[in-house]
Amino acid sequence: MLRILLVTPTPGSLATLSGALLAEPGVRIDWENSGEEALATAASKALDLVVVDEAIKDMSPQGLINRLLLLNASINTAVVSGQPEEDFHEAFEGLGVLAQLPPQPGRAEAEGLIKRLKELAPAEA
Repeated sequence: MLRILLVTPTPGSLATLSGALLAEPGVRIDWENSGEEALATAASKALDLVVVDEAIKDMSPQGLINRLLLLNASINTAVVSGQPEEDFHEAFEGLGVLAQLPPQPGRAEAEGLIKRLKELAPAEA
């Protein structure tokens, strides 16, 4: 099972992404509204991916990802961001972000995330 945490103050902006992720077998979605709530969830649950909306209010996406990595250095993250690709890569360099997602991500982005997570999963013995 893949457990994915979506962090956004506006859940409607990730509704299409969530629906597409849930259409995949074995995917479970959790939601949080803020960085602090996301950190609490990450501390109490094993997560495969955290999707961070750049619009969170209580901290920057980079700050949240830094703190998530302190909790679990192997956690996968993706960021919903409208920044130009070059600016995004500069802002998130060294944080191991799996993907930049466009505002209002949808089915194609969900499929891409699932594919990348499966590629990163350790081979079952």
